[in-house]
Amino acid sequence: MVDRKIELVDKLNHIMTANGFNTLSMNELAKRANVSRAKLYIYFKNKQEIVTAVVDRHLKFINQQLHEDFKSTVTDYVRIKLNQLLLIGAQSPIFRTELKQYFPELSIRLEQAYHTFKSSFLSVMVKLQNENVIIQQIDFENLFIQDELMIHAALSHAIDNKFNLEKAQKLLGNYLEIEIRGTVNDQSLVANAFLSNQELLKIIWQELNDTYFSVISY
Repeated sequence: MVDRKIELVDKLNHIMTANGFNTLSMNELAKRANVSRAKLYIYFKNKQEIVTAVVDRHLKFINQQLHEDFKSTVTDYVRIKLNQLLLIGAQSPIFRTELKQYFPELSIRLEQAYHTFKSSFLSVMVKLQNENVIIQQIDFENLFIQDELMIHAALSHAIDNKFNLEKAQKLLGNYLEIEIRGTVNDQSLVANAFLSNQELLKIIWQELNDTYFSVISY
């Protein structure tokens, strides 16, 4: 029963990330999650419980990233950047805006966790700079903002049906590779670094598909 609830929360997370939640009734959420209204109410008494579960899912992922070990290598630099891409993609503007408006306490928890992740990420970038994995001249705080703008713009196009999955995947993949190549000291290590992270890339593209291409056409 617990596993089924986790699976349902995953589906509801994809729906709310792409569409927000304010305009979606419990009936509509059940329909989009492909479950009966009765089954949805077995796990959640109301929409607030669903939103809380979705936020908890985000917080769990952020916490995992904060405690993940890494080595000062280009391979792990790529892994860190991929997880950053995944996290930024999950923090959709519509979900964060509605959360702030309707559930401010949950919004504060999520924004604080996101800020903690960002601070931790920037500290790791400084460490990689100090160990000559990445070049010294890059301001990663500005680059983080650039990443947010780029990723959210690409996903907004996906929501508006201007991009298909293949186009969005190619755009984000090319953007990330150019960014990695432009920030590492030894570009000859980049191709292998991406190969070593293929499983994580598959997870990201699947998450992209499940969130923005499997549920937005309702």
